[in-house]
Amino acid sequence: MSRKNKRKSAEISESPEVSETTEQPQTSEASDSIDELTFEPTIELADEPSEPTEPNSTEEIEPIQSEPVNFSTDEEFAYAYTPTDADTPSESKQPKEKRGKIKFPKASFIKWPALDYIIAITPLIVWATMLFGTNVLVIVGIAVGTAVGLELLFSLISRRSILDNITFPIVIGLLTACLMPPTAYLWLPALAVAIVVVIRNIVNVLLGFNIINPFAAMMVILFFAFPEALNVFATDGTLAYTPLYYLQNNVIPEISIIDLALGTHYGLIGEISIFLIAAAFLYLVIRKVIKWHLPVAMLTTAFGYHHLFRPEDINPTMFIQMSLLSGAIVFAAVLIATDFSATPQTTGGRILFGILCGALTMFLRTIPEISEGVFFAILALSLITPALDAPFQKVPFAKEKK
Repeated sequence: MSRKNKRKSAEISESPEVSETTEQPQTSEASDSIDELTFEPTIELADEPSEPTEPNSTEEIEPIQSEPVNFSTDEEFAYAYTPTDADTPSESKQPKEKRGKIKFPKASFIKWPALDYIIAITPLIVWATMLFGTNVLVIVGIAVGTAVGLELLFSLISRRSILDNITFPIVIGLLTACLMPPTAYLWLPALAVAIVVVIRNIVNVLLGFNIINPFAAMMVILFFAFPEALNVFATDGTLAYTPLYYLQNNVIPEISIIDLALGTHYGLIGEISIFLIAAAFLYLVIRKVIKWHLPVAMLTTAFGYHHLFRPEDINPTMFIQMSLLSGAIVFAAVLIATDFSATPQTTGGRILFGILCGALTMFLRTIPEISEGVFFAILALSLITPALDAPFQKVPFAKEKK
């Protein structure tokens, strides 16, 4: 071989094209690794965003209508609408229940103001039962049963639940029973409760606001309709004269002040024990069920009235004490005149109501034909309750705009 041929063969062997062809073929794994190392992926650049064009007003955009999904079985529907973990709150976010405490459901049919009245009136009924016998409990049962039954009837008519406030008709029955004599006919408490309920639920509703004290109106109606039914009879069936009867005839009754305050004498069921009425007054005031202004103003005015207008031939001190502690003036001042239906809302109105009511009560007691003037006085003043409140109400003035 010549020297030129040898040089050409050496160049051919050293060229890369020949070397690639002459090398042995590599495996697929090796080729993949080589491709990853030697070749870079190509990145295609997106075209630049064109400027937004305004939609053609002539073209109508058709709404997208989604086809309804039909599930062949209930299992597919349940699977499709099964909430995921993201929808349900985690256990750490859920409030943990406190253990060791028993939670009782709140009774919506128990109202504390009415329950406070029941607590305040119950000792009066218990004391009257101890003095006059079980006939007092029969009168109380008839009064309460009638009140609950009539309240149920009005609840059915007005389509509301009686359980909203079951204690309210009980209070009506207890207060009405306290205004009955312990030897009353059994039909009298039922009739008295019916009058109270009708006045409260019909008459005041038709008038548009509470302007008539139902308990005072009931006593006035019974006084004119059945005057003899309100008389107090002794255990032997004879007419029992109350201490107020003697005072109206300018006679001092033969009874001590202590017995008069304790209530060991004849009278209405709720009026006999002044000590228990005073305890009921303190309880209701502490519980903020009633205000003290009206009863205090009423009894203070009655005390002052007797100082100015008293009989000359009777011991004035004894007469004043007997007048305040006898009759239903103390009971009415605490539990009847403070009724929410016809009581002034302002402090000045309550004081004015008490002053006028105390003076009018003492004036009516001088009339022998009226056995108890306090109910006439409360009824008369309840009719002008808005006028008594008017001078003491604050009228807001509108501010001028700058």
